[in-house]
Amino acid sequence: MKIFVFEYVSAGGRGDTCLLTEGYAMLKSVCGSLSAAGHEVHTLLCPRISKLGIRPPADKIETCSSPWDMEKILPHVDACIPIAPDDVLYDLTRMIETDTMLIGSPSKSVSSCSNKDVTYKFVSKMSKYFEVPEYESLPLEPNPIMEYCNEMGFPVVIKPVDGTGCEGISVIESKEEIPDAVKKVSDVSMAKKLIAQKFCEGEHMSCSIICSKSRVLPISMNSQRIRISSRISYLGGISPYPCVHKEEIFEESKRIVRRLGLSGFVGIDLVVSGDRIYFMEINPRVTTSFIALSNVTRTGELLIDCIEDRLPSTINLHGFGSVVIFPSKYAIEYEKLLQIPEVISPPFSDEGKVLVSVQSPSLSGIADEINVVQKKLREVGLIC
Repeated sequence: MKIFVFEYVSAGGRGDTCLLTEGYAMLKSVCGSLSAAGHEVHTLLCPRISKLGIRPPADKIETCSSPWDMEKILPHVDACIPIAPDDVLYDLTRMIETDTMLIGSPSKSVSSCSNKDVTYKFVSKMSKYFEVPEYESLPLEPNPIMEYCNEMGFPVVIKPVDGTGCEGISVIESKEEIPDAVKKVSDVSMAKKLIAQKFCEGEHMSCSIICSKSRVLPISMNSQRIRISSRISYLGGISPYPCVHKEEIFEESKRIVRRLGLSGFVGIDLVVSGDRIYFMEINPRVTTSFIALSNVTRTGELLIDCIEDRLPSTINLHGFGSVVIFPSKYAIEYEKLLQIPEVISPPFSDEGKVLVSVQSPSLSGIADEINVVQKKLREVGLIC
């Protein structure tokens, strides 16, 4: 099967953005998993990445002047899997549905997940097990946020209605931080409103799910390392990861995914605090956890099983996978860096990040593997 893997940021969308490191890493992981499953893989890269000599494991790689050049490729492949920020995923999905087979959630379902206000109201109404933290959808202005903070008390989370990952999110501790938080949202959001939400303490986790027409199959619970300061940053995670509420989360996630009509790979972000499970967001696409899971199961085959509606009843995970994101230097010889097999995505800017992926037969062994990679990165001068 000819499969087009399209990752919006790696194809030039968003320009120079912090999303590029994770975007390219997901592209590389999906291409590799589908290639390992025996399929002919096509993809697009922006000129900036192509000039660096970095290549994902694909059979055909084209350089594009715009991410929307993807439309020219669609009629010539059997299927396409899109990876993109929430605010553009709907339009991309509609385009794919017109020209070829989609590996992922249909556009109608994507639309239901692309607005956090809409998603929160849906989950609040139908979920018996997940709680949605108190929030308000407010105009992009300081005064309404000030009123909300005076009522709720600090800290408060400010985030885009249509945001992706940790982009544009702030945790504010005082009224003086409100203008900067609003600016962060307006810099990345196309919406006229933002979300102001009560800050919830707890363990950040996600649930990875694979869905076909007739079956919704939870794959794993995943840890998420989140750095919380004036801004929130994702630093990586481990898949699978123990959680005492795993079975309850799996069952509730299946109900939500069915009601939304999602398909393909799906991620649900949660905060676990004792017996309380707070719902954060749902991603109707491949997430960074896919990279770690590709170390412990045959993710490429599962993606094909989705469109052929023959998902297995259970999934065996062999060991543990981890994704780690390090702040890094940009001025480095790429040839040396790419000789480190654990490096999935290199830094693409002066304030860059490097994403690595490791695996171990045991959970305790993950830390040892990360230390080994850190040593390799120091030896080539990428990190201090």
